[in-house]
Amino acid sequence: MKLQAKISIIFTVSMIASAALSFLLINLLATFFDNSYSWRDLNMVAIDVSRDLSMGKIDDTNFVREKLSACKAQYPNLDFALFVGDREPVFMTNPEPPRRPEIEEIRKKLAQEEEQIASAPSLRFIDAYDRSPYMVAKPVFGQAGIEGMLMVSVRDDFFLPFYIRINKDKVFESYLIFFGAIAAVIGISFFLVFLFTAPLIQRLQKLYVRISEFTPDIPADAVTDAGKDEIGFVQNTFNIMATRIHEDFRERERSFRERQEMLRNISHDFRTPLTSILGYAISLEDGVYDNEDERRRYISIIRKKALYMTKLFSEMMELTRLDNTEYVLNKTRFNLAELVREIIIEYLPQLEEMGFEIETEIPETLNIEGDKERISRVIRNLIDNVATYAASGKYIGVSLAAAAAPTGTPGPDATQQAVVARLAVTDRGPGIPQEDRLKIFERFYAGKAGGMGLGLAIAKEIIEKHSGKISVENLKITESIGGAVSVSGVQFVVMLPLGEDNPS
Repeated sequence: MKLQAKISIIFTVSMIASAALSFLLINLLATFFDNSYSWRDLNMVAIDVSRDLSMGKIDDTNFVREKLSACKAQYPNLDFALFVGDREPVFMTNPEPPRRPEIEEIRKKLAQEEEQIASAPSLRFIDAYDRSPYMVAKPVFGQAGIEGMLMVSVRDDFFLPFYIRINKDKVFESYLIFFGAIAAVIGISFFLVFLFTAPLIQRLQKLYVRISEFTPDIPADAVTDAGKDEIGFVQNTFNIMATRIHEDFRERERSFRERQEMLRNISHDFRTPLTSILGYAISLEDGVYDNEDERRRYISIIRKKALYMTKLFSEMMELTRLDNTEYVLNKTRFNLAELVREIIIEYLPQLEEMGFEIETEIPETLNIEGDKERISRVIRNLIDNVATYAASGKYIGVSLAAAAAPTGTPGPDATQQAVVARLAVTDRGPGIPQEDRLKIFERFYAGKAGGMGLGLAIAKEIIEKHSGKISVENLKITESIGGAVSVSGVQFVVMLPLGEDNPS
C-alpha cells in the first residue's frame, strides 16, 4: 500500500472517530443537561394540556388560569395561551402576548402539524439564527366540537445554541464531559498516528543507518524491505544506487590504474627511443664513428626509432578517436581480399629480411562493407604483432575465406545461416600464456613480453564497431617433414559481416 494511501486511511479513521465521539458527546449533553425543547416535546406537552382543558369549561377564566398556571410551573421555559373563537386570549402566561394568529392561519398550521412532527429531529436542537416564535397549536374540544385553540411556545432565550442553555446546576459535569470527550478524541488520534508512524520510523532509521555507513569502496549490503510504499521504493532505489556507485568506483580505480600504467609505459616507450636517438645524433654530430658504414647504421637506427615513435603516437591517437562518442566509421563496400594482398606485399620485404616463411590462402574476391582504413589498421596490427612477438617461429600464415558464422548469429532470414568473412593470421611462435590470453585484448596490457599493449586493443574495438568478432587461440601444429614434428603457434581469427555482392 502506498504511503499516501496509508496517511489518507489514518486521517479518515481519525476523522470518523472524532465525529463519532462528538456525536456521542452532543447526545449526552442534549439528553442529560440541555433544557431546550424539540417539536416532539412541545407536541406532547400541547396534547396533554389540551386534553386537560377539554375536560373542563374553557369559558371559565379561573379554570383556565389554574390549569395553565400549573403547566407554567411544571414547564417554566414554555409559554401557554388559550384562544376561544375570535376573542382575545382567555389566559396567557407570557406577559407580552405574542402576535394573535388568524383562525385560518391556525387551521393551516394544524394541517401541517403531523408532517412537521414526523420529520422533526429527535435531538434537542434549536435554530440559533431563526428568531421567529417556535409554537405548537392544538385544538381544545368541547360538547360542540372545537371550542378553542391552545398555543404552546418556547421562550426566545431558548433559541440560543445549546451549550449556552446548559443547566447552571450541572455546569461542571457538562464541561467535564465536553472536554473529556475532546481529550479522548485527541488521545485516540495521537495513538493511531503513533501506531501508524512507529513502523515507518523504524524503517527510516534502518535506511538512515545504512546510508550513513555506506562507503563507495565497500560493496553495499542490500537493505531488505518488503514494503510496497514510497519508503520501500526509496530503499530499493538506494540498493540500486549503492551498487552503481560501487561499480563506478571500481571502474574509476581500474581506469586510474590503467592511466598510471599507461603513463609508465608511455614514459618508458618514448624515453627509450628518444634516448637512443639523442645518443646516436650526438655521435653523428661529434663524428664518433669509424667509417661511412657505421655512420649509415647510426642514421638507420635513428630512422627506425623515429618510425617506432610515429607508430606509437598514431596508436594513441587512434585510441583517443575510438573513445570519442562521436566516432563514425567511414563505411564503403570494398574487396577485402585485395586489401589483404596489398598489405602482405607491403610487409613482404620486411618479413623476408627477418627470415619469415610466408603462406597465404586468399580468394580473388571477397567483398565486405566497412571502414577500409580502419580494417587495414587491424590487419597491420596483427602482422606487426607476429613480427614483434613471434619472430622466433619465422613463420606467418594469412588466410581469408567466407565461412559460417558462429552459432546464434542471425542470417538473412530465419531459414539461412549467416555467412561471414573469416580472416586468420597464424604464427609458430612460443604461444601465449593462459593468464595473458585472457587479457590480451585489454588496453595497456602488455604482459611479460612488454610493449604498449595498444595494438590488439585497438584491433578489437575496431572489429566490434563493425559488428564483428576477434579471438585468439594457441595451436599445436604437427608437420611430417622427415618425421613427425610438433610445432606450437598462435592463431588470431577475425570475423566480419560479409557483403551481399560476393561471387558464389
